[in-house]
Amino acid sequence: MPVKVKEWVWGAPLGQRALTRLDTLLALLVSVAAVIAVSGNGNHSDPKGGVFACVAVLLMTVPVAWRRAHPLGAVATMAVGALFNAIVIGTFVRCGGALPALILVTYSVGARLQLRPAVAGAVLTVVAVVAQAHSDPQLKGFSVGGSVFLLAMWGVGRLVRSREGMVAVLRSRTDALHEQRDRTAKLAVEADRARVAESLDGLVGERIGKLAAQAAVASAAIDSEPEAARESLAAIEQEGRRTLTDMRQLVGALYETADGPQPSLKDLDGFLRRALANPAQLTVDGDRCSLPAGVELSAFRIVERLLEPLEDRADERVQVTLRYEPDALEVAVRGRVRTGCDLQTTLVTAREWVSLHAGTLESQLRSGVSQTKVRLPLVTAHA
Repeated sequence: MPVKVKEWVWGAPLGQRALTRLDTLLALLVSVAAVIAVSGNGNHSDPKGGVFACVAVLLMTVPVAWRRAHPLGAVATMAVGALFNAIVIGTFVRCGGALPALILVTYSVGARLQLRPAVAGAVLTVVAVVAQAHSDPQLKGFSVGGSVFLLAMWGVGRLVRSREGMVAVLRSRTDALHEQRDRTAKLAVEADRARVAESLDGLVGERIGKLAAQAAVASAAIDSEPEAARESLAAIEQEGRRTLTDMRQLVGALYETADGPQPSLKDLDGFLRRALANPAQLTVDGDRCSLPAGVELSAFRIVERLLEPLEDRADERVQVTLRYEPDALEVAVRGRVRTGCDLQTTLVTAREWVSLHAGTLESQLRSGVSQTKVRLPLVTAHA
């Protein structure tokens, strides 16, 4: 059903939020059918089959219009209407014209109400069908069978309500798991960032110590050995620049451990051989060159994460592609996802690494095969 048509069908007529156009149309249809049945079977000179009877029968059909918003009120109105028709209008052939309306409302009572009001609605349903059977000669003996049928419809409504409740609970739990997955991924990155701060502190202390030692040498030799002093000052300048570069790289990178070496793309070949029984097919486009440590580490970690949910198959090997461009590094990983693996959790973690460099991540899943492409700009790594 087109979206616009669906919105119109389920929209509120004349701004009445308690109604929908669908239920209003259903109420109109069953009312017209009931009026035709009543007017066509009565003697128009007899008030039982006249205009009054046609109006009275609407008490048992019009409540269909608000069966979703107020099901208990709808079935109560229909029960009162059935009693009114039986007592005031009397007995004559109505052809069961109001029964379809009662079936619709009974289902809504079971599907939309809590247990206690739903049971009260079931009782009112039995009252309504017994009153209709008593006042319509064609429904003679229908009280028991009609009650059983309507109670079965009520039971169907209860089953649908139970299923919808389970679906709502599962959807809520799924949302909670997704939120927890996102929080876990962010906590993992935050833990690595904390280790970066520790490494940065050690780097700064070590480099400042070297700079101080070189400055002391230059100060002592500035009068007696000017050439040695100039060399020391040049070394200080060079070391200072290198320290600043390393600090920039550290801020955007995440170390494996505080005291261990950080992996880079030069370690990727060996990692792919160790990680998979059937080594991934590694393709390198462009000139393979040394990149800033932060980019190298992030690219390695991204490949590492993207491999986790993929199948290790000899007939369909995982494909890893590195594309070196002047201003960016592109990483692509393609492979079949293992049954039962949560690919979204992997992508959330990978996006955290990508976000460190203001990069982009695109992923597609077709026929069980995942294709993920990451682009890491090189400009931001030096900024």
